[in-house]
Amino acid sequence: MNEYEVVVHRKVDKFLEGLKERVRIRILDVIRDLGNYPLVLKRYDIKKIKGRENAYRVRIGDLRLIFYVDKEPRRIIVSNIGYRGEIY
Repeated sequence: MNEYEVVVHRKVDKFLEGLKERVRIRILDVIRDLGNYPLVLKRYDIKKIKGRENAYRVRIGDLRLIFYVDKEPRRIIVSNIGYRGEIY
């Protein structure tokens, strides 16, 4: 059972459309699992982004998924995804 609601930004959906199915499924599994915050922090390579409040990144191969944790309404906002050199 998910503790947090996961909201995915439209540009993340569009990015995922252009990926191979195997990679897309892997990323979608991670996105679904983000709802189990804070337990998910130990499961994946997730680090806090310095200089941004409540912002984290999760490494999925060469891709980075940026998400924000909004603790009051218990919501995870997946805001961006991209390749390592382009996302930050």
